[in-house]
Amino acid sequence: MRTTGSLLLTVLLATAWAVDLTACGDKFLRIGRSVRYGRYAAAYPASIVVYGPRNSVPARVADLAATLKRAGHRAVVVTNAAALAAALASGSVDLVLTGLAQAEDVVARAKTAPSRPDIVPVIFEGSAADEQAAEAISTCRIALPGQHRNDALSEIDHKMELRSAARAR
Repeated sequence: MRTTGSLLLTVLLATAWAVDLTACGDKFLRIGRSVRYGRYAAAYPASIVVYGPRNSVPARVADLAATLKRAGHRAVVVTNAAALAAALASGSVDLVLTGLAQAEDVVARAKTAPSRPDIVPVIFEGSAADEQAAEAISTCRIALPGQHRNDALSEIDHKMELRSAARAR
């Protein structure tokens, strides 16, 4: 009887040591990421306008919009000033992603929009001048050439968190 009890206790202790019984799978759940396939899930889903004028690279703009949609955002791509004005006039835009070349125009249009969307500049070249120009527009920015997609989505969540906190005041 003692031998069986000792053997059973040894097997239970070995199993408990080999398997982390306290985690229960929750160690894979991180804020901002879904459990399935490590895909990013937006903590603050937003209505986002991606302003990609005709001189931008359409594949990059489409890829950015697809990434936003997979994360849970509502993304719309506009390619000219008239479409941007129409999207902003709808009153349901939380955020506008735009390149630095168009940022001043977008900031001016956003100030008069009913929903007062925030602007997040997208940097395509990592020069110091571009970084300074982006910082003058917003505390959050996306640097596409070197930044991982999840980091870019995290920047958007951060901007939406700041927007949510400002509305709560």
